[in-house]
Amino acid sequence: MTLNREAHLARLRGGDPRSFRWIYNQDHAKVYGFCLKLLGSPTAAEEVTSDVFVRLWEKRSIIDPEQPIGPLLFKFTRDYAWNYLKRESRIQTKQAAYRSLQAASATAKVESDLDYEDYLRIAESAIRTLPSRQQEIFRMRYKSGLSNRQIATQLDLSESTVRVQLSRASHYLRELFRANPEMPIYLLSVMYLFC
Repeated sequence: MTLNREAHLARLRGGDPRSFRWIYNQDHAKVYGFCLKLLGSPTAAEEVTSDVFVRLWEKRSIIDPEQPIGPLLFKFTRDYAWNYLKRESRIQTKQAAYRSLQAASATAKVESDLDYEDYLRIAESAIRTLPSRQQEIFRMRYKSGLSNRQIATQLDLSESTVRVQLSRASHYLRELFRANPEMPIYLLSVMYLFC
């Protein structure tokens, strides 16, 4: 027995999967073509076409077998295509914002690295203004990581002399940085850790 379109629509409304398949086979190409025209992408058109037919199955109870199915399919297609375009636009906006944030982060890192290198140069210049023995003791302590006792042994000095020289060097450098407030405060920690 061959059923006409109205009979298939009536059976689809009742939940008959064979009639759904028949309608799908009859209208798939039209829906896909319309999606392709709206979206310009075969992949997107196929995705939306699938969504349209899933929606048709879910809303089969609203089908009027005496009315053409085309307008309902057109409405579903238009709605799903529009939602797809909005979603893609949001994704592209987020991706663009993410790329922009990455670029800004990379720029900030480069600037931060440059600032750090500048701070090291400033710290090194400040250390060079110390008397030579204080420079040597300061570098051994903070650059080489030696203890006061190790410095005293290597330089044939007393530990108290090493402590006094370190105290004077640190005091001098702190005063230098206080007198020059344009130098960031954390320059002292950079100087202590890396110079």
